Amino acid sequence: MRLRNYLNKEKLRREGYFKEIINCVSRHMEIDKNKIKTSSGRKREYVQARNMVCSILSGNESITLSKIAETVGYTNHSSVIHAIKMHEIDMGLYKKYASMYNGVINELSDPKEENDIESIIKRITILEEKIVDLQKCLTK
Repeated sequence: MRLRNYLNKEKLRREGYFKEIINCVSRHMEIDKNKIKTSSGRKREYVQARNMVCSILSGNESITLSKIAETVGYTNHSSVIHAIKMHEIDMGLYKKYASMYNGVINELSDPKEENDIESIIKRITILEEKIVDLQKCLTK
């Protein structure tokens, strides 16, 4: 019984995290938060918002690519991988997009967490692993 209660609380907390990110991205990109789901179509601003959400969520090691896909309405994890790649391309090509992304990251950042050395080391390790994974995908 206690395990079930814990899992339900964990699920609610995680869903709150998803909503917070989606709300923040929609504010910075000035679009309706309901338009981030794939059912909203292929307009550039909606696709870029989804890409941004996928990229941010992929930074959390406890969230699977399948769960991210479910959150934004993709059919499977490969769409999330593509979205993350497109996010990286957009960061290099569009200054306005990069500026909005940085605004989202700044808003979501917890200043206490950034000062924690262990947290920073953990983030670097995760990013290094993701770089290796992306390099493997690019060489295939």
